[in-house]
Amino acid sequence: MADLVRDLLHQHVGQLQQSGQLPQGVCYTFDLADATVDQGLASPDQAAQGTVQKTVRRTVTTLAHGTFQARETIRQGPPEKGSSTRRSEELARLVPAGCRYGYDLIAHVGVESFLHGRRLSDMQRQFAAGQPSIKVPLSTLDELRRKFLFYLGQVHRQAAPRLAESLREQGPVAWLIDGTIEPGTPVFFGIYEARLRMLLGAWKMPTENSTSITPALREAAGQFGVPDSILHDLSRTMSAACEEALAGVPHGVCHFHFARDVGDDLYQKPQTALTKRLRALKLQVRLREQRKTQTAWLRTHCQRGEASRLLDGLLRGEPPQCAWNETLGREVLLAFHSWMLDYAADGTRQGYPFDPHVLYLHRRLVRGHAALARLLSRGTVSACAPQALHNLREQLDAYIQDAQIVSAAHHYEMAAWAFSRLREALRLSAADTNPMRAAYRLESGEGHEVMASLAALREELRERSRGGDEIDREVCTIVLTHVDKYWPQLLPTSGGGHRTTNDLESHWGVAKRGCRHTQGGRKLTRTFEALPAELMLVPNLENPHYVEIVFGSLDQLAEKFSKASSTGIRYPAWRRDNGSLNLGRLPHRTLRRENFLEDLIETYDAQCTAETSKAA
Repeated sequence: MADLVRDLLHQHVGQLQQSGQLPQGVCYTFDLADATVDQGLASPDQAAQGTVQKTVRRTVTTLAHGTFQARETIRQGPPEKGSSTRRSEELARLVPAGCRYGYDLIAHVGVESFLHGRRLSDMQRQFAAGQPSIKVPLSTLDELRRKFLFYLGQVHRQAAPRLAESLREQGPVAWLIDGTIEPGTPVFFGIYEARLRMLLGAWKMPTENSTSITPALREAAGQFGVPDSILHDLSRTMSAACEEALAGVPHGVCHFHFARDVGDDLYQKPQTALTKRLRALKLQVRLREQRKTQTAWLRTHCQRGEASRLLDGLLRGEPPQCAWNETLGREVLLAFHSWMLDYAADGTRQGYPFDPHVLYLHRRLVRGHAALARLLSRGTVSACAPQALHNLREQLDAYIQDAQIVSAAHHYEMAAWAFSRLREALRLSAADTNPMRAAYRLESGEGHEVMASLAALREELRERSRGGDEIDREVCTIVLTHVDKYWPQLLPTSGGGHRTTNDLESHWGVAKRGCRHTQGGRKLTRTFEALPAELMLVPNLENPHYVEIVFGSLDQLAEKFSKASSTGIRYPAWRRDNGSLNLGRLPHRTLRRENFLEDLIETYDAQCTAETSKAA
């Protein structure tokens, strides 16, 4: 019965979908003078619509109606109304002028590709199997993605007054500014509003320079109003651009970037020394060989039935399932290895230098050596233990007693102490589930508490730098140098407690993940070269407040796109200005032109001659 009901349901659904499709081979007329296009009823004021200028015919494909023929009557408006060209408003709501693919298809392809990470080939198959069935080439789908970005940017810019009003209603406006880049690609520079968590604008520029950043800041201030504060990384370029573009607006540095910069300098020498000596001793290589040998022994003897695994059950408190055998000692050996190599678990998932993994490894080796020494100091264990366990102790003995290891580790621990004190003063604890992208916002009044703690640490380090050993003085001096350099810009400048640019970094990450899912690879070099700055506006579509202000809902994307196309720049002009920034590259059709080199020489010679004459 269930199978019968399901079959009947599918049959009736298919019939209803087929009944809702437009008839094949029928041409529909779109005329401004028609009151009802479907029935062909003439408007009572048809003469006021103007005379017929021409009639054009094209194939139109939309997601809702499939593919059909559209005959559009273009009229010349009456002289009293300016004699302007007038087109069908009905068709203009479905498809851009002169285009074949509708706004609903453009919106669907863009959302599925950029926001949900779907591949174009998957969408192509879905469209072909859907009701109505439509066939769209992959190259066309890629072009529709670009059109989606174009219309998204148009709607975003047209909504700037509403966004600016909403920002002012929410309280102090704090801008986070930063750029993101892939190796060998232009920079995507963005301005992010921290309170409402939305990207206000994005610009694509060859490099991160004040000449390009300054106009972007002024443009954003003209659209959305002057912010109450700006937050950026430690770049002097960013600082100079803020002072030049928005003089008088306080701007500070990101605490997360500041701490990371201090940590890099603190750990540079001990990290290099400890890593270099660790490689020279070849401890990790020898441990790897030992694991390989003991794992092979266990596999061979267990397969032969000569030994059985015991350690896992014993650690869970279970009684032994078989008699004691040589396997246990080797399992203990591998357990020591596994625990020491699990040093990443000591971290907070914040990345280097917040998680100095080389130091974590050293600490595990030291603790593992001490535990192994205690184990083998027991007579019964020492007699029963396999030789490999004694060999591991000897290798760790050599590592722990190495003079260069001791010196580098001491330096590293002192640097870690100073960095930990700085993080405590700045309250950059890793309490969030994603600490690398946490905003680390401060509540009201906490900003002054942080600065008071930092001032106290500053005095403590200044006092320690006057005494102690050489390493202690060096560590304290490094932290003091950074604190003194950025002290005026460390005070949180906004009432919202925003003090890191991590929200903007998260925004970049969302956009990049969408691109990687779409193309199925990690490298985004070609994507960053080809796609425009509007690419970075896509994550805004996951912000409900932004969607409500700009679109109303995501279901209204196509409608908003159709309204945006009637104003502003046209897509062909935008397409020419927002392609790849590979300067100096000519199109293949130009390079393959007959007598190209002769034309090149003559063109350059003519321009040089004209310039010389002008100068004279």
